[in-house]
Amino acid sequence: MKYVAILLILLSTTMYADTFKALQFTYIGLDGADLYTTWKGLQMPNLRESNRLANWYFKMPVLAAAITVSMNLLIYTLGKALYKKNKTLAYITVGLLVAFKASAVIHNYRLIR
Repeated sequence: MKYVAILLILLSTTMYADTFKALQFTYIGLDGADLYTTWKGLQMPNLRESNRLANWYFKMPVLAAAITVSMNLLIYTLGKALYKKNKTLAYITVGLLVAFKASAVIHNYRLIR
C-alpha cells in the first residue's frame, strides 16, 4: 500500500504543474484509500476501529462516504484560502496532512493483509 501512496504522489505531481494542488489531490486520494482500508478492516471479525469518534459512522457506509467527501471539500477550500495568505504555511500544513494520512493507510493495509 505504501507503493500506492508513492504512486499517487508521483501521478498527481506530473498531472498538475502546481505542486500545492498536487498535494491537495494526493491527500484526497489517500483519504479515499483510508476510508476503503478502514471499511475492509472492519469487515474482519478480529479488527475494530480505534478512533471512537469514527467508530459509529463506519456502521453506515453511505454516511462515512458523505462525511469523508464533506471533510475533503472543507480541507481543499481551507487549503486554497491559506495558500493565498501564506504559501509556506499552506505547503507545511497540507504536507503534514498527506504524511499523516499516508501513515494511516499504511497502518490499515498492514492490519488487513
